[in-house]
Amino acid sequence: MAKTAAQLAQENTALRAQLTPANKTYYESLMVYIRSQAVGKDELAVEQELLAILTDILSAQQDGQSAEDYFGKNPQETADAILAALPNKWRELLNLVLYAGGACILLMAYPMLIDPARPLDVGAALFIAAYCLIIIVLLSRLFGQSRYGRPLSDRTANWLLLGFLLPGIFFGLLMKTAWRFYFPGVGGIILILAFLLIIGFVFWRKEKKNWKDPLIFLVPMNVIIGLIQRIPTGNQFFNHTPNGRYVILAAFGVLFIVYYILVWWFSRRHRSR
Repeated sequence: MAKTAAQLAQENTALRAQLTPANKTYYESLMVYIRSQAVGKDELAVEQELLAILTDILSAQQDGQSAEDYFGKNPQETADAILAALPNKWRELLNLVLYAGGACILLMAYPMLIDPARPLDVGAALFIAAYCLIIIVLLSRLFGQSRYGRPLSDRTANWLLLGFLLPGIFFGLLMKTAWRFYFPGVGGIILILAFLLIIGFVFWRKEKKNWKDPLIFLVPMNVIIGLIQRIPTGNQFFNHTPNGRYVILAAFGVLFIVYYILVWWFSRRHRSR
């Protein structure tokens, strides 16, 4: 069975532990540079090429040859030649754009799921997605290029990322576009169920599932609240009575405590086995 790009990346991580310190520095700079500049390239082909390079370096290392002697003292030229030879796959770039847009729409829809009176601003969500994607791609390329230029530390890169992302996200949250939609009734119920289905599918596809993740509790709980508030009786009680909101908060708090007690109990039971 053919390996996926993620599996090849995991194998790459395991094999890098066998490199000498000098070879590891050389290879990881090359790896970061190639990955950061490979937007629009076939991800599987990129990981296959990186693994092949790593295998060659390990083989040369066993023969007493360093990575610098094997590949040369100007690895950026080697990396650029590799990138030029890799096949383009614009479908992966399109998938990245669609995932970013979908993720932002889902996040922006989250308050609307709970409160039928709040709208979903699709235009603002798409703006945030486009802005964040552009900033991440540009800073990723800058970080990769810094491997063979003026060094840029991980800490500096993270601060730059936050410094550029936060203003755009804040501006997007304040935006009010013409693409604002309300889902108070049956439409909202259908959207909530679709939202739950998408989140469940994404979680199920994850290779490593963290059952202690608070989102496992928060998402279903908020979905239940959203569904109840779209039923006429539930909406009347929770939104038009003095104690309705307090009942929601109290139930939320009790269930949150119950959830963590169950997590603790299952963890203890697992360790005892």
